[in-house]
Amino acid sequence: VSIARLVIRDGQFGFRDLTYEPAVDIELIGFSGAITNLSSQQKARSRVDLAGTLDDYGKLTIAGEINPLSDPLFSDLRLDLKNFDMTELSPYTGRFVGNKVEKGKMNLNLDYLIDQRRVKAGNRVLLDQFTLGDTVASAEATTLPVSLAIALMTDSSGRIDIDLPVEGNLDDPEFRIGSV
Repeated sequence: VSIARLVIRDGQFGFRDLTYEPAVDIELIGFSGAITNLSSQQKARSRVDLAGTLDDYGKLTIAGEINPLSDPLFSDLRLDLKNFDMTELSPYTGRFVGNKVEKGKMNLNLDYLIDQRRVKAGNRVLLDQFTLGDTVASAEATTLPVSLAIALMTDSSGRIDIDLPVEGNLDDPEFRIGSV
């Protein structure tokens, strides 16, 4: 199989999770870009270059190289999400933390290389002005002091910066997690 170019123009995708009250409803709009040289040949590398807007303000880009049809899988992708409004996640934080998100923006940078079943990943999360708000009654909420943990991780500029590298083999459950 060989596809020279797969183009997406002004795509719109929605994610709705109705298992929560209120429902989680996130929309990706203006999703555009291309995947070029998609092939089932083992050594082929397809170029990915996609971008869109998540819920009006968050900017999402996905770029890199893949061969999802090879065995073993090859993927060298970077996902960047900038300026995502964290209040959209309130149904999840309400259920598992016991509080809605009052305010905060999230930047997320994920770098994943999967080659010959080896994984080398960079996971960087920057939460800016992340603040929990109203209490939500939830039997599933943790009893851990999440507000204290947030306060301890927040720097003097109101940011929480988490950098979590991960390495390992897909066939071995022992992964090495770098310093946080």
